[in-house]
Amino acid sequence: MRILTLILAVLCLLFAAGMGFVRAGVNLEDAAALEETAKLLGEKSALLEAAAAAGSEEAKLVSEATDRIGGIKMGGYALYVLAILSAVLLVMAFVKKAVIPLALATVVVAVATIVINPDYETGALAAASARKAAMIIGIPGALGALFALASEKLRQKKAAA
Repeated sequence: MRILTLILAVLCLLFAAGMGFVRAGVNLEDAAALEETAKLLGEKSALLEAAAAAGSEEAKLVSEATDRIGGIKMGGYALYVLAILSAVLLVMAFVKKAVIPLALATVVVAVATIVINPDYETGALAAASARKAAMIIGIPGALGALFALASEKLRQKKAAA
């Protein structure tokens, strides 16, 4: 049973670590692109304010996009932290040291990553929103941490017997 939990932990944590690093970079690139767009629109703020006063749909979309910049950046950094924790936990699961606190920290960071990343509508051919991508990465990361925790508990149980 310990081997099964260890295999599942390895698969989930490898996925979370690898995809966490990839998606964190995407989040930070998206935030930079949104910041540049907001800067360009700041130069045309008079037109934007007039459109917002008229109830323009485009003005609402631009306002929502600029409000999301901070969340996307924080989500990218949280994904980096999740990826690092997943990689370290993967190593520690085999070294058999400090697995329990590290597994609990990984679960907490995975949940925080999902909450921090904003959800927004994307087009039919666009990539997943930041929150959906965080769910795709965070859930296996949390499951991998729980499998590593279960594996450690089974190892401790066997050592005590």
